[in-house]
Amino acid sequence: MEGLIGGDVINRGPRGTGEGGFLSNFLPENLLTGVVAESWEWIDPLTITFRIRSGVMFYANPNWGFESREVTADDVEFVINRYRESVMGTTYINWLDRAEATDRYTVVFHCNRYSSAWYFTLLCYELDLIYPPELVEAGMHDWKNQVGSGAFKLTEYVKDVKATYERNPDWWNRMQTINGKEYELPFIDKVTYPIVTEESTRIAALRTGRVDINLRVPILYRDTLAQTSPELLRNDYYNTSTFVVMFQWRQGTWLDKEMRHALKIGTNVQAIIDSVLIEGAVQGYPLSPSIPASYYTPLEDLPPEIQKLWTYNPDLARQMIIDAGYPEGLDMEVVIDNTTASIDRGAMLKEMWSKIGINLTLKVVDATAMYAVRGSGDFKDAIIVSTGNASPEGHLEFWTGAPFAAEGNIDQYLIDEVQRVMQIRDPVERAAEVKRLTVYRMDTAWLLGLGTAKKMVMYWPWIKNYYGELQGYSAGLMPELAYMWIDQELKTEMGY
Repeated sequence: MEGLIGGDVINRGPRGTGEGGFLSNFLPENLLTGVVAESWEWIDPLTITFRIRSGVMFYANPNWGFESREVTADDVEFVINRYRESVMGTTYINWLDRAEATDRYTVVFHCNRYSSAWYFTLLCYELDLIYPPELVEAGMHDWKNQVGSGAFKLTEYVKDVKATYERNPDWWNRMQTINGKEYELPFIDKVTYPIVTEESTRIAALRTGRVDINLRVPILYRDTLAQTSPELLRNDYYNTSTFVVMFQWRQGTWLDKEMRHALKIGTNVQAIIDSVLIEGAVQGYPLSPSIPASYYTPLEDLPPEIQKLWTYNPDLARQMIIDAGYPEGLDMEVVIDNTTASIDRGAMLKEMWSKIGINLTLKVVDATAMYAVRGSGDFKDAIIVSTGNASPEGHLEFWTGAPFAAEGNIDQYLIDEVQRVMQIRDPVERAAEVKRLTVYRMDTAWLLGLGTAKKMVMYWPWIKNYYGELQGYSAGLMPELAYMWIDQELKTEMGY
């Protein structure tokens, strides 16, 4: 399936102007391009008009008798309104009241307010992927019924094994001129995504050339892969999600900012990175270092009073807890999930915080229970959760009013500022304001970042016309896949 808009990875990525590396799911507005939508325009402060491309075709699916037909504005109206009424939609595109098709190729978005995160929420949460309304009646839950307009068709899905796609010969964007010569895309006949849950097996498949690309290789394997497979190419990037300690905000000890500061100062984030992540960024929250410098402030450039919060000093942290009225220390319970990495993080925090007067109890729950606890906010002192740190504007807005989000519920200054900043249409002015608010959020310390991992995109040199991009549209390697091909001779020469 394809969305209305996407990142212009072909023209503005490494193979084009190089304006963007496309190594995170944050895309500045200047790197967007139309996909199913040919163009879009804000015609007034609360109205966006999308012009749908003519000639974009849904491919046929004989499994339920669907015949190929053109994508129209009516399809977009149906899909966007359906997303808007879903649980995801009411959370992430609540700035939209409704979509309305005004003619065959025009869709109007009627908004209840301007949100500078409008495009990120559509892209990141895949809330603009277009499909025929008939698919709902046919049964979207059955993979055999899937229909889209993209470069590839889903032709096979084996649970926990693989998903297979074949080229769509009727793709609307198939005729392309590259270096003065016209080609028909996609170059690839078939794409197979192996589904491998065990990490070491995934790495072995990459090492032996059984897979061509791995988008998320932990930095742990950098040296061994360099030794065993030196021909592998790679791009390093910082993850756009991270783990944080989220403090209870409804009642109790952690309403005291000085106590939150004490725990932050008493946490050796670099040691956690070295042990759990191997390599990463200490200052990785609220925003990832993969975010442009117009938003992200490196640790060394933060104000001195904020840098202090990132500097491990257990003696100072212990004194702060004493000064807050706990000379004998205090008990604390933190909820964590049952993964090995989370248990390791928890054990390190238990040891670190014992030095500053915190007797930490770890309450371990499974993933399903974790979501319930996080969603309800029903935890005693704190919870360690994974959260996104990729969208400068979007992340601010998502936390405002969320049932589990302290800063978005009780910090009225932040709530008011977020609403003001999200209304700023000039991207340069808005970025400066988001940057300022990000530093402010570090000071409030409602969430204690535990380091952001560095990862690698790794790929074999026989994959041609690929430059190590992580994401082009909302997720995965579209549209890059349509432009890649395999140099079979080179692969054979390399012994694979």
